[in-house]
Amino acid sequence: METVENRTRMREEVGPRKKMWGTWEELILGGAILRHGIQDWNIVALELRSRNIYFTPQACKAKYEDLQKRYAGCNAWFEELRKRRVEELKRELVKSESSIGLV
Repeated sequence: METVENRTRMREEVGPRKKMWGTWEELILGGAILRHGIQDWNIVALELRSRNIYFTPQACKAKYEDLQKRYAGCNAWFEELRKRRVEELKRELVKSESSIGLV
């Protein structure tokens, strides 16, 4: 089943493998943008790399533009990403607890 989350993810070539933008990566990108601004995408990409998230400066800029479109009219886009990530983690916890019950 295709979800909004799956449709909004972007892929980028990273060596021989593809890297996808998930909510976690978007949240890290958002934090880097809040700290460094959008004037130097090399610095933003470098911060992501320091957290083992490898996207080019161009991919970071493109994802930021995508986030701006997705959250158009919402000044609290970073907070919305945070809430989305919390919900994902809650769902994962429920799945994990269900799996433990099967053991």
